[in-house]
Amino acid sequence: VTFSGFFTKRDVTCLEKHSNMIVIDIDHIANVEEIKQKLINDDYFPTLLLFRSPSGDGLKWVIPIDITEYTHEDWFTSIANYLQFTYK
Repeated sequence: VTFSGFFTKRDVTCLEKHSNMIVIDIDHIANVEEIKQKLINDDYFPTLLLFRSPSGDGLKWVIPIDITEYTHEDWFTSIANYLQFTYK
């Protein structure tokens, strides 16, 4: 599944249309349920979808982004920084 858009093949250079969603993959966390509840209740980013990763010790967080303002990569970097600062 490629939540972030429609691709002709699974390669960033083959993106045909962005979905205005991004998936944040959070791996190897000890307190999965606690972090899950915090993300669901996050005041800044609305949760579209949140589920435990197949490994069992991580989460997949799908949130909306506006790629007319910033690139997908810019959003990813900003969200990663936000998570590190907010949920240390």
